[in-house]
Amino acid sequence: MNHVEQEITDLIREYSKAVSTADRHSIPSFYLPDALFMPHGIVTLSKEEITKKASGKYLEATKFELQYQVTDINHQQDFAFVNAEATATST
Repeated sequence: MNHVEQEITDLIREYSKAVSTADRHSIPSFYLPDALFMPHGIVTLSKEEITKKASGKYLEATKFELQYQVTDINHQQDFAFVNAEATATST
C-alpha cells in the first residue's frame, strides 16, 4: 500500500470510529455542507443536525456500529475512487 492509499484507508477508519463512538463533533468534518448522513433504516440527518445535542444523543442511543473493508483504491492526481464494503449494525 502506498502513501496515498494509506491516507485514504486511515480517513475511512477515522470516519468509522467517529460514527461508531457517536462523536457528533468530528462526524461533520467528514461531510460537505449539503451532505446527508443516511444510514439504512435509520433517520437521515443533515450535517447541521449531526452537530446538535439531540442528534448526538440519538447516535449514542442507536449504538450505531460501522466498519469498512477497503477492497480497491484507484487514484490519479487529486482524485481517488474507493471501493469499500460497509458493515453496519444498530440497536
